Amino acid sequence: MNELDNKEPGAAIVGNGLITCVAGLSREEKRDVRYSVRLARCAADEKYDNTTQLDDWFLYFAATLKFLGWIPFGDAITEIHHPNFYGSVAQVYLTSLIAGGNAAQANVTRAAFDALSADKSASKAFYSASSDAGDFKILPVERDNQQRLNMTVNNFRLRSRSVPEAFLFFKWEEQTTKLVQHYGRFLLDRSVFEQHRAFLERRIKEIAISEFELKLQ
Repeated sequence: MNELDNKEPGAAIVGNGLITCVAGLSREEKRDVRYSVRLARCAADEKYDNTTQLDDWFLYFAATLKFLGWIPFGDAITEIHHPNFYGSVAQVYLTSLIAGGNAAQANVTRAAFDALSADKSASKAFYSASSDAGDFKILPVERDNQQRLNMTVNNFRLRSRSVPEAFLFFKWEEQTTKLVQHYGRFLLDRSVFEQHRAFLERRIKEIAISEFELKLQ
């Protein structure tokens, strides 16, 4: 690990996922997170159709993370329905971070949303990978009090008659759409991850999923 990394907050788009990292993560750690998400999505896509088998798809996504050393903890993997969702997804998500007292994640996520809006290439790739079903992920990453990487996987799906391309910032009217969220938290067991690093890096070369690093202000 390169200790000369500046370890500033960072964010990246991986397929239809937005990964947000608070300050303190090295370049290599951020790459490990991106690679883990890429492999988990590819493995789940090969096994299940997420448009018709969303529950099974997410469980397989989580199982792949566990295989790599991302161990589920805390609340069990949960499905949450937001039947009366309205406003923008971005603002509602930020509000939940602030309400939960996670100011560092709220700050980096706000900057990531701004960067995504300004980066046409990243936006196009993100929305294209989200398909016309309004599928997307937000994956905040930070350290726990034992300095282990902690990643929360929020897998969202918008249910509506029509989903605009820039659905993340679209202001939905009350009762016109529903938001389904699959949620799970994971801690990285670095020793397990290192056992699978060679396999992961070999597989990543075979996975064609778009990836963009966002420039935060």
